[in-house]
Amino acid sequence: ASERLDVTRSAVSQAIRRLEERMGVALIQRTTRSLHLTEAGERLYQSVRPALDDLGAAMEAVGEMRGRPSGMLR
Repeated sequence: ASERLDVTRSAVSQAIRRLEERMGVALIQRTTRSLHLTEAGERLYQSVRPALDDLGAAMEAVGEMRGRPSGMLR
């Protein structure tokens, strides 16, 4: 996630920790070798996934407008 977002691993970890504190529930089960979603984390992910997909599509559509001319041509 940190590479995809182009941020440090610690920044991602801190953001997850703040979200867990805000929600009052662990979202990720951490071990020394792996990370796994908890039941709460899985439920949250499944709930917000459609919204994230829509947001991604909207950002892509707006980004496509960047290269197109706009306005009145004379």
